[in-house]
Amino acid sequence: MSMYGALYRNILFPVWETWLHGRRTPKYLKELTRTQWLPPDELKKEITGLTRQMRQAAQELRFEDAAQLRDRIKELEELQIAFG
Repeated sequence: MSMYGALYRNILFPVWETWLHGRRTPKYLKELTRTQWLPPDELKKEITGLTRQMRQAAQELRFEDAAQLRDRIKELEELQIAFG
């Protein structure tokens, strides 16, 4: 990777997306990079863990967190269906 590529990916892009626009794109990119090549059994464990966290968030009346977890679970389930 070039010096500019490393600078852009590690500094400029996160600052632009997070601080200037208030988006969570770097967080999502990191999570996608971590989960995109998981084997099916690990993917199922990830879904189970996120489901547990979603239910806990809903019980604690943190509905926005629960909704974000629900959306992430749906994305992982789609990956599981597509590749698995």
